[in-house]
Amino acid sequence: MAIGSPNILYVTASLNQYVSNIDHEIWRKSGTNTNIAEAAHVMVNKEGKQLSLLAAILRGKRYDERCYKTIDIHDKTGVPRTHQDKSEVKRMQISIKRKESHTRKYKRQEDSASENEETILSMTDHGKMLELDIEERKMRLREREIKARTAEAEARLIEAKAEELELENQRKKYENEMDK
Repeated sequence: MAIGSPNILYVTASLNQYVSNIDHEIWRKSGTNTNIAEAAHVMVNKEGKQLSLLAAILRGKRYDERCYKTIDIHDKTGVPRTHQDKSEVKRMQISIKRKESHTRKYKRQEDSASENEETILSMTDHGKMLELDIEERKMRLREREIKARTAEAEARLIEAKAEELELENQRKKYENEMDK
């Protein structure tokens, strides 16, 4: 846009309250930034937020030019903006994969349901086995405790015999000294 063109006058009138034909009450009630307009289009938010009206208009123009280029490239070459293949063949492939995964998931659910029935029946057996295992472990623990106690008693007995021998030796030594 050239500076002297009539479009500039229109843009300037939309930016200046005193030049604009908009009612002053409506002008004051409308915001001074572009938040509402920005929220309406996600892609424009990439250009910036909380912009002044002039900056928003200039960035909007730049955004429109980029959109025009991508649309033009898509029309001329067939390459979409996302560079993803969205042809009929590709959509069919994706659909087939989606259906296969759904059937696999459904089959797994059926298999697990039948396993659950078997599990419920075997859980009582499993519970009994666990109880027996616990009892067996308790018995082994008691046996270890008994062995530990007997070993401790034997050790005390050996200590008592050693102490008795030592006392006997001391008594004999004392008697020998008394005889001399």
